[in-house]
Amino acid sequence: MTILDEDRHSLILVEHDHMLYEDASEMTENVSEALQQVAQEAAVLLFTPEYCGPRSF
Repeated sequence: MTILDEDRHSLILVEHDHMLYEDASEMTENVSEALQQVAQEAAVLLFTPEYCGPRSF
């Protein structure tokens, strides 16, 4: 979140990792709001690697 507040760029690439939010679902709203604010001044590309379901090791 600090990076979004401090840096100014015309294009921001964000890789979504669903595992980051498994135990912190309340953070998704905060991240969403931050990306919406940044998107007012920059292009934001949110992408996720191919998701093949839960991994079993």
